[in-house]
Formats: sequence, structure tokens, C-alpha cells
Amino acid sequence: MLAYLYPFGCKAYALNHDILKRKKLQPRALIGYFIGYDFTNVFRVWIPSKNKVIRTRDVQFDHTSFYDPYNIDIGYAL
Repeated sequence: MLAYLYPFGCKAYALNHDILKRKKLQPRALIGYFIGYDFTNVFRVWIPSKNKVIRTRDVQFDHTSFYDPYNIDIGYAL
């Protein structure tokens, strides 16, 4: 099995499993930033809009976008 290394601080879209059926049009991902690994397939993602760190396996990474404290966090608007 090939393990991929992701750059720290890159933007990560973590899947939100807590969406009710009656709110199925809500956004499916939490926007955060990759901060580390727990295991080879479990990632630690910091969600600035909730101000907490989550552990998840279902993540998509954006290698071109990194954390910038001067950008507005879109998660607060949602």
C-alpha cells in the first residue's frame, strides 16, 4: 500500500456525516486545514469556523491553497 504525504497547512475538505435527510441541500464538507496524521489513513484537520480539530478519513486535499490568516474564512458565513 502506497502512503501519500500531504503538505501541512493545505486546505482540506472534510466530509460532514451529520446532515439530516430533511437538510439534504446543505453543504456536505467542512472547510479546514491539514495539520497532521493520527494513523496512515486518519487525518487531523483544523476547522477554523468551529475552532476545533477533527479526526477523519474522508478528506479531499487542495495542494494549491494553504492557510493564510488574512483571508476571510467562508465557513463563518455558512
